[in-house]
Order: sequence, then C-alpha cells, then structure tokens
Amino acid sequence: MSMLGNQDNSSDDAVEQARIANTPTQPDVQPSVNHFAALLAAVEKLNSTMEGVKSTLIDHGRKFDILTKDALKNDQPYDEKALDDESTCTALYDIVMSKTKEKVEEWNGTIDVTLIFIALFSAVLTAFLVPASQALTPSPSSASTPGNSTSTSASQDPPPLPARSDEAVCALYYLSLITAIIVAVLSVLGRQWVRKLTIRPDVKSWKARTLWHVERMRRAEIWIKALMETVYWSLLLSIGLFITGLLYQLWNLSTSFERKANILLATWGLGIILSSGILMTMVATTYHAVRYQGSVFEGLLSRTVVDIGRRLSKGGPKETEQPENPSSSPAGVLQRSRDWALVKILSTLRRCRKPAHGLNLKVLQQVRLQVPKAVTNLWLCAPRLARRIKSLSLKKASSKFRNWAGALQSRVECDSMDGLLDTYLGLIGEASDPALLERAVASFSLSTWVRHGSGSTDHLLQSYTRLMATDTSVRVRETLNIQLSRFVPWLHERRAQLVVQKRERVNRWKGVSRQRVPNYQEWVQKFEAQIKEEDEEERRMLEVAKFYLLQPRHGIYRHIIASKENYANVLDSLLLPLEEFMAKALCELDQNRRLGLGNAEDMVYSALSHCHTLLYDKDPEKENIVRRILSHVDLFSLLRSICEGDFFKLETSFCDLVISGRKIEALLFLLEFVQEDHDWSRNDSHDLSVLFVAIAGSGYDIPANIDLSPIISHISRHPAHSCWRQTSNIAVNYLTQYHDIATLDDVSSILHFLQLCLDPYPTDQERFHASPETRDKAALLLSRYRTLHESHSSSADVELMPTDDPTQPVEGPPSSAPHARPDSQIPVDRVPSATEGLIRQADQSSSVHIEMEDFSPPRP
Repeated sequence: MSMLGNQDNSSDDAVEQARIANTPTQPDVQPSVNHFAALLAAVEKLNSTMEGVKSTLIDHGRKFDILTKDALKNDQPYDEKALDDESTCTALYDIVMSKTKEKVEEWNGTIDVTLIFIALFSAVLTAFLVPASQALTPSPSSASTPGNSTSTSASQDPPPLPARSDEAVCALYYLSLITAIIVAVLSVLGRQWVRKLTIRPDVKSWKARTLWHVERMRRAEIWIKALMETVYWSLLLSIGLFITGLLYQLWNLSTSFERKANILLATWGLGIILSSGILMTMVATTYHAVRYQGSVFEGLLSRTVVDIGRRLSKGGPKETEQPENPSSSPAGVLQRSRDWALVKILSTLRRCRKPAHGLNLKVLQQVRLQVPKAVTNLWLCAPRLARRIKSLSLKKASSKFRNWAGALQSRVECDSMDGLLDTYLGLIGEASDPALLERAVASFSLSTWVRHGSGSTDHLLQSYTRLMATDTSVRVRETLNIQLSRFVPWLHERRAQLVVQKRERVNRWKGVSRQRVPNYQEWVQKFEAQIKEEDEEERRMLEVAKFYLLQPRHGIYRHIIASKENYANVLDSLLLPLEEFMAKALCELDQNRRLGLGNAEDMVYSALSHCHTLLYDKDPEKENIVRRILSHVDLFSLLRSICEGDFFKLETSFCDLVISGRKIEALLFLLEFVQEDHDWSRNDSHDLSVLFVAIAGSGYDIPANIDLSPIISHISRHPAHSCWRQTSNIAVNYLTQYHDIATLDDVSSILHFLQLCLDPYPTDQERFHASPETRDKAALLLSRYRTLHESHSSSADVELMPTDDPTQPVEGPPSSAPHARPDSQIPVDRVPSATEGLIRQADQSSSVHIEMEDFSPPRP
C-alpha cells in the first residue's frame, strides 16, 4: 500500500510539473520597456549625428568643388555670357579707350609741335614784315621839300603808290602771317576737340557708354584727320609764301642799284637752289609713299595718287587683252559727248535767232494781261489764308519743327545689338592687352554672330585669330574651342524654328487678300523683310561652316565642301572627334548612310590611308587607334562603301581588323553584294578580292552549306591580277573540299574559273599566276568533271577536242578576262607529271565522283 501511495504522490508531482511547464510564463515587462526606450534614444542620437555628418559632407563637397574649380579654372573655358553683359561691355570700353588714347597722344603730339613751330615762325615772320610795311610809306622828311610855301597843304595829300615789287613782297609776308595765324587757331581748336574724345559719356550703362564713345570717335576721327592734313598743308603754304617773298625781296634788292649786285644775285640763286631742294625732297618722299606700301612718308597726297592709280588701273585694258581704240576710251567718249552737246546748242540757238523779237513781244503782252489777274486773286485769297494761318497753333508748329530737326539728326543707337557686335569683333581683333581679352572672351558667341553679324566673316576671322594667339591664356583658347559644341545644338533648334516660321508665314499668305488687309503694301514689305532676314541668317550659318573648314585640321577635312544643303551635317561632323569622323568617312560611299559632305571617294580614300599609315608601323598603340575607329563603324556599311569604290589599295591587315570575329557575316554580305546590279566597269575588283582573301582564309574553313559560286563567278569575270594567286588558291581549295561541283548554282562560271587557273597571265611575276599546287588541283577538277565541262562548252558553241587521249588538251569556254586567250587550250605537257596518272585514272573511271583526299589537307 505504501508503495501505491508513493506512486500516487509521484504521479501527482509529475502532473503538477507538467501543468506548470505547459502554463505560459508571464514576461517581465518593465525591463523590456526600459531597453526599448534606450534603443529609441540611441537611434535618435544616431539620427542627429548622421544629420551632422550629412551637412558636414555636403559642406566639404561644396568646398571641394570650389577648390577643384579654382584649381582648374585656368584650363577650363569661360561660361558663356550675353553680349551686352556689364563685364564684357566694361572690357570693351577699356579696349576702345586705350585705342582712343593712343590716337589722342599722336594727335596731341602733332598739335604741340605745330604750335611751337608757329610761335617761332610768327616771330621771325613779324621781324621781316615790319620793315616791308614801312618801306611802303615814305618817311616824313622825304615827303617835305625845303622852300615850298605850301608844305602844310602838301602834307595833307596821300602819299604816292609804292613800287609794285614792294607791294608784292609785303603781300606775300602778310599772307604768310595770316596763314600761320589760321594754323595756330586750327591747332588750338583741334586740341580742344581731341581732349573731348577722352571724356566719359554721360550715359547710364556701360553698353551705352561703349556705343556712344565708338560712334563719337567714328564721327570725329574723319574731321580730326582732315584737320591734321589741313594744318600740315597750311603750314607748308605759310612757309612757302614766306620763302617766296624773301627771295623776291632779295631779287628786287639786287637789281635796285646802278649795277647788278652780284653777291646778292648769287645769294638769290643759292636760295632758289635750296628752296628747289626742299620741293624736290617733298616730291621724292611723295613718290616713295606712292611707290612703296607702308612708307613713313605716306600722306594725303600720296594716298590720293594711289587711289587714282588704282581706279585707272581697274578701268584700263588688261595685259592679256588688246589695247582699246582711242575713240572708245574714257577721254574719247568725253570728247565726243562734248562735241555733240556743242553742236546741239549751236543748232538750237540758230533756229531761235529769227523769231526772237516776236517771241519777246508776245511774252510781254501775256505778262501785262496776267499780272492784274494774279494780284486780284491774291487779294481775294488773303483773308482765307490769314484764317488758316491763325488756326495753326504754335505748339503744333514747334512740334513739327522738332520732329523735322530730329529726323535730320543722326542719333547714336545705344541699344543696337548689331552695332555692339561689330564693335565687339572690331575691338577684339585690334586689342593688344591679354588681360582685357580675358574679360571679354566670355561673350564670344557664334549664335550671336549669326543673328546680329554682318555678311562678311572678316571681323570674325580677325577676332578669332587674335583670341587664339600665343599670348592669350589656355582658358581663352579653350573658350573658343568649345564654341562649336555650343553652336551646333542652337543651330538645329534655330533651323526648326525657321521651318515653323516659314510654314506659318505661308499659311498666313494664303489667307491674305488685298481687300482684307488695310495696309497691304506695308504688310507685303514686312513679309519680304522677314524672308530676307531669314535667308541672310541661313547664309551666315553656311559662312560659319566654311569658316571652321578653313581652320587647321586633319587632311581629310579638305575634301568636305559646305553648301546650303549640307552645312548642318558639316558642322555635326566637325563636332565629332577625329576617330568617329574617320568611321563616318569610311562609310561615305554607302548610299544608305551617306552624309553628302563632299567628294565621297576622296574621303574614303583619305580615311583608309590614315588607317593604313597607323597599321604600317605595327605599333600596338596605333593599332588600338584603328580598333577604336572601327568600333564606331557598321560592318556592312563599311564593306559596301569599300566595294563601291574605284580602287583604294586595301591592305590585308586592315581587312583582318574589320572582319575580326565576324567572317561568316562578312562572307554572306559579299555573296549578296556580287549578285546585285553594279557598274563593275567603273569599280575595281582588287578591294573585293582582298576582302575575300581576308574572309575566306585558306578556303578549307568555309562551311559546306555556303555556296561561293557567285563570288567565284564574279572573280572569273572580273579577276584582280595583283591578288590572283591568293584568290585562285582559296577558290580551288573550296571546290576541292566541296566534292560535287555539279550541285553549285553557276557551274559554267566555275569551270571558266578553273580554266583561268591554268592559263598563265603574260608576265613573269609569280603573284599574277596561280601556284603550281592550285594549277594541279584545277587540272584535276577539270578532268574529273570533263563531261560536265563538255556539256557547258557545247552549249556555248565551242568546238571540243577528243579527250580519250589524256595527252589532248582540255577545252573550256572562251575567257572574258583580260589575260585569257580565246579558245584557250591546255596541252598536257603543261600539266604536272605528278597528276598525270590521276588524270588517266579519272578518264578510265566510269564514276564522276572521285575522292580527293590526296589533295585535301588534314582537318584539324
């Protein structure tokens, strides 16, 4: 019993333990909440830390970008700015002011020297003028006579006239002095005008100041130059008058005595010689300025003579033409016109001479009758005229006068972008300070020139050349180098806008009639002006393309010819890197991908020559350049372009790179290409044969399911003699492994090809002949398929020779190749003895299927 009780107790304990084990325990909630709160606090702290790290990294990245930009800014192009940007206009103003100051200093120097000389010369001239003036009036002592009772009355009479020679001398001195004073006045005025050129214009913006100053300089420069020339020649005139009066006075003095004063005469003669020497010096310097361009003696007279000579030379006869008839020359035409006018005038006067008196009488009578009527009408109309004048307000009249005066005045167009662009290009081309060019180059823009430029590219070329000079920085030159990449996208966008504008204008024109538009004529003029402006804009786009073609580039760009139809493609091609453009040039003869840039064959030839030159040295780096060029090329387009050409002298090394890894695709393309219609008389087969050699290899690797009979047929009709040895070897190897020629498409051409392999080209060079092994195989194939050969020969009406005797020749169809002989016969003595037994065995065999294992190389 005790044992049973113990068992019950133990079982109860086990049940209780099992119940406790199966009862879920209550978790300790308070520690879990504490851990979760700590985790949230850590996450929030981590978030704040990461925010700080993020802001720090962003700040460091921004600073790093600034440091990188500062480090590379001297090698990077400037960001494009507007043409009327304040920094650009400030630089332009500094450039034009520096140029103006140079001219002002030159003019001021000339004026200062002139004023100093005039001061000295006037003092000397006055010293001679005073005695000459006193010599004209007699002295009081000589005027009175002793013993004359009427001396008082005689003194009141005017003195007698002086001698004519004294008058002339005095007149010359006075004229010289007056001229010198005029020169001094003009010099003072010129100094004042020149000073005003350096004063800053009183306008708001730098753009307006620049245009204002340029326009003021342009208008004043003509007058100041004319003033300088006037001062120069007036000064010479004053000196000439003085020397003339001086020499004339000396001559009068030497002849005023009883006998000639020889010393005074000699002095007069020496003065004449010296004065003539001065005149001869001036003539010689003028001749030097006329004869030699860039002479230091150039002046107004020499420039005038040169201009007259140029105009006469343009109108005169050319060296290659016959001399003009004197009657047809300008002088002869003028003489005949003058004679004709004199004859007409004299004949008219002669006809009017007789009725002149009657005509005058009739005129007087009509005047006497009409004058009273006119006076009466004027008197009656006077009140009406007075009321009309009274009705006119003074304000309206003054307004009309101001408008009229304003219309006469030529104003400065400070807001003109066309004028600003012309000023910009002109000043950039003539600027000498590289620092000013640095400030102004950011506004250099081809799109701005297209919209606001003039018709000529002279200023554009001049400014481009100046900015690309060696004294400018790398950043300036890079700014110009990037202009084309900025211009081309704008060009396409602008052309699309022009197309839309033309379409809209055409639609508006269709709906317009003379009755619906009130100002129809003005609308038409505006319409025509828009068309002219757009045409001019497109012409300037074409000029940009021509301008960039003139820049130094690779020789292939010389074959590009820009026109109105292709200038957009030309600019796109100029924007490409050289390797990509070479790839496009290689495919230029493909009609499906042709860009129409110019002479296509010359471009393809130039691109191939470039690739051949790189491959000639067998340098791995240069070979990689060719690989990069070919990576941009479509294989089929390139193959078509090469095969369409005349004769490119294709190299095998280049072909290997072209077809690398894609030989089967290239072979299938050649099969399709030779079956198309082409003008094979114009195209040379050398390049196609070279491609075939590179693709086919030895001829044993061509899959059996590819039929090469079209290519073999083409080679038989158009053989390339320079690579005949390789092509014949490949084709014969292919036919040897094919086992059954009868199943090919063009059997007759294949038999013709085999016949050509046995006919040697009339030269001693081995490359024009098939190899001995190839000839053996061709002879064996011809003998093997003799029956098939005879059937095709009989269908071609060719007389066959009996072939029971293997020593008889094997006939073939007449060859159309240049080196093939008509009705060519192959004597057995030309067939090698090694294959003679096999040929006999082929003749004795009843089956046409002969195993060619002896001639097949071992398969790999």
